[in-house]
Amino acid sequence: MTCVQDATTKRETKFITLIHSGWNVNLKAITFDLWNTLIKNVDANDKRVVFLMEALGEFHVEQDRIYRAFDRMHQESWQKWETPPYVYFSVDERIQFIESMLGIQIGAAEQERIRTYFEECLLEDPPELHPHAQEVLEHLSGNHQIGLVSDSGYSPGRVMRKVLEMHGILDYFTITIFSDETGFNKPHRIMFETALASLKVPPSSCAHVGDLLRTDIAGARHMKMQPIFIDRYNTPEQEARKYQPHAIIRSLDELFELK
Repeated sequence: MTCVQDATTKRETKFITLIHSGWNVNLKAITFDLWNTLIKNVDANDKRVVFLMEALGEFHVEQDRIYRAFDRMHQESWQKWETPPYVYFSVDERIQFIESMLGIQIGAAEQERIRTYFEECLLEDPPELHPHAQEVLEHLSGNHQIGLVSDSGYSPGRVMRKVLEMHGILDYFTITIFSDETGFNKPHRIMFETALASLKVPPSSCAHVGDLLRTDIAGARHMKMQPIFIDRYNTPEQEARKYQPHAIIRSLDELFELK
């Protein structure tokens, strides 16, 4: 019992001592990142490569070339995600990139089959929720509007909403914003502007919880929201403070402190 109490005290102290001087406790809305904030990261790329090799069998392309083309495409997607203007790299564009790398032209029906699998394969084994995700959303939704602001990657909003529904948490969200629907990834301001406009709240009355300093914290900070950094990587505190989060937490259950 003592250990539990000590752990709770330490967690509360960490949250309180890192609150920014401009912290507004009268929040009207809270938006969340999705990947590695509410749900755990998964890597389904091995499945995608295997499927792609099977789909391209008629072209008699060496498997090593297909793997290298997929890897190069994946690198291109990371570069677009990391580099202004942070344009979303759609699955159709990824397939076209692979076509160009291999010097082939995939038929429309087969392109559709590949696209569908690339987008939906994670539904075969959906990513798990992080601990306390559902309880925190239920708690906060009692007094706040709850939003989701998420980069899409391979799986677009229509797929990720199915994942949220499978976990029984979709209905907690007033709005869900995905980068495949805005055309840009975080930290592009349109992601946060779209959320704020839909929630109809001023930025200063909205917190944003996310695990990435460059995208979540910098983007929300630029919009004058109140960013909360959930540190899942044991980031040095000095590094985290460079991005000026209003608070730093290490577990979602610390958000029970928000009233």
